[in-house]
Amino acid sequence: KNIAAIVAKDVMADYIKEKYPYVKLVSSVTRGVLTKGQLLELLKDDRFDIVVTNTHLNNIIEKIVPKELRSKCEILVNDCCPGTCPRHQHCYENNSRLALCEEIDMNDLPCKNAAKLSIGNNPNPDYNEA
Repeated sequence: KNIAAIVAKDVMADYIKEKYPYVKLVSSVTRGVLTKGQLLELLKDDRFDIVVTNTHLNNIIEKIVPKELRSKCEILVNDCCPGTCPRHQHCYENNSRLALCEEIDMNDLPCKNAAKLSIGNNPNPDYNEA
């Protein structure tokens, strides 16, 4: 069977793996993984077939992720707001709800900080490295 589920919570991943072991699991970007350690932990987790990486980490994936784990990375390229946005997680969640046709406060879209999008302004010093 070619079925996949995107999950943001471990309890849901555990439930799906127990009840539906044939379902491929994708770790959602909405988990809020922001550090190298968190990303590596998820990539090594056998429950997940794919881990959607946070855009803050895009430019350093090759530096921080061992080659044997890179095939599990799914990289987002159309970020909904800049990495410097203090509401980054909220923006992701809103966009996810919108994609699911759930009700959201439309005043939150687009991100009010989107005009400030600049790789050079990212607080993560490694982010600016190619």
